[in-house]
Amino acid sequence: MSRAVIVACLLAACPVPRAGAGNIVMTVQVGNGPVVDLATFGGIGTGGGYAVSDVAIAALNAYLAGAGSEYRFAGSGPGATVLGGASNNPGGPAGGLLTLSGTVFSVGAGVGSLALTETEAGFLAPAGPAGFLDSSSTGNFAGEAAGAGHLAESGYNAIDTGLYAVLSPGGVKGAADASAIGLFPVSEPYTLTDEIIFGLTPGTAADPIVDGFSVTGVVEAVYEPGGAALLSIGVMLAGVYCIRRRG
Repeated sequence: MSRAVIVACLLAACPVPRAGAGNIVMTVQVGNGPVVDLATFGGIGTGGGYAVSDVAIAALNAYLAGAGSEYRFAGSGPGATVLGGASNNPGGPAGGLLTLSGTVFSVGAGVGSLALTETEAGFLAPAGPAGFLDSSSTGNFAGEAAGAGHLAESGYNAIDTGLYAVLSPGGVKGAADASAIGLFPVSEPYTLTDEIIFGLTPGTAADPIVDGFSVTGVVEAVYEPGGAALLSIGVMLAGVYCIRRRG
């Protein structure tokens, strides 16, 4: 089953009661500058999604220009994924999911690091004696040289997968990578986080470098008595899979 199908299934799963569920919060940071809430520009987070309108995108891009960033985000133009997020908060027996996506352009020389973070508290399921956190990220690149791209990670409370790289193979091509860690136990309520840090080659306004990106964090629990052993095998296989993909 493809990752896209898994995400769609989790988002469509029957929800459990929403008591305690939180709203998605997104922040942006230019280089080592201040962390700024996207609500400042008109971003709207709910328990199941995050929306950034074209007006909010314009305000965000004006801020990025003023902060000296090389990056701008796409609005609802042709072929672009508008910046936003989705979740199945408060989760369910099949898992808890948080996803972040959008399209970013490198339009010139400037501060080359841009971090985007998405957080949502109040997940109530799943729960169990053990489980895992899986993080995956994609980049649909255009005009980017091989070896540049973005870093990504996902987090469960104060535990994160660690940053992993999604790098362009060059030209107009996509790339993907993933990371997974074990959780002992999976306790509720919990918070999920997705983070992406862009490191694209400087482009130009007339010929920007493009990264159509996504980051997805999924928490699953193992309920069987032998769950810890099964989890260890699963995490080991996930590690081998990631190593082979990077090789």
